[in-house]
Amino acid sequence: MEQRVADALTLGGADGYLTDVEELGVVAVHPAVGNCDLHVTSVLASKDAWFEAVLAAAHDIARREATGSAVRRRALTDMALGDGKFWTITQEPRPGGEQVRVVLPAWQATSNHDLTTDPGLGFAAVGRALATAATMSPGIPDIGARQSAAARYGRWVFEPAAVTAVALRSADGVVGAVAVGDAAFRSSLRGGGSVRCASAR
Repeated sequence: MEQRVADALTLGGADGYLTDVEELGVVAVHPAVGNCDLHVTSVLASKDAWFEAVLAAAHDIARREATGSAVRRRALTDMALGDGKFWTITQEPRPGGEQVRVVLPAWQATSNHDLTTDPGLGFAAVGRALATAATMSPGIPDIGARQSAAARYGRWVFEPAAVTAVALRSADGVVGAVAVGDAAFRSSLRGGGSVRCASAR
């Protein structure tokens, strides 16, 4: 039974693009950045694509978007006019070159991460420095660092948020310091119309 999307967020003039991915062909990408550099990248592939391949491609594209590495974008002028697998390309007499309108289904996702599992993130070193500054009892403290992140696309709004907490416990069980940071972003985005990529040819 075919399911239809009831709510969707439509973004005119969005930073969406098409790119080629090995094993998937053309995919659509929409990167969004909230306050405090919280990145949320949406990737759309054809309906017959393997889930694992789409997830791997999304992770790679999101990493490159976040680190400033180049993602090769397909020029709309090199693509055929009309309907593709999940896009429509039209030719219209407009100034400003290529324009993209993105329609995203309403969705939400959450993730939780133990930040101490990767020494490269530096949370163990931060914990030892905080323990020294807090004059805790000698020895290596029990260090906990976790991050919870969430993103939600509704019909009219995009909301990403993240909370990071660092906690220390000394050998005698006394909590020495707790540091909590959070970031949230809310943006009302309104628009309407069909999924469309316009190209000045």
